Amino acid sequence: MPFAVGGELMQINKSKVMLIMARRQMSMRELASNVGVSANCLRANLNSKSTTAKTLGRLAAALECDPAEIVNLDD
Repeated sequence: MPFAVGGELMQINKSKVMLIMARRQMSMRELASNVGVSANCLRANLNSKSTTAKTLGRLAAALECDPAEIVNLDD
């Protein structure tokens, strides 16, 4: 289930995350370590395509991108 921010539903876009990881030559384990979660927890978040706002912010910070770059925004 996606989380709500200001009434908007947001979902992680796994493809966008994976592309940024590839650009940065970063493994799932490295990203998970930078986010502060286990690799299994990160995989679960990416596969379910939903997360908390706090984890989304930490994921974006670890990828050095804006959170808007790694979510699907459905209008």
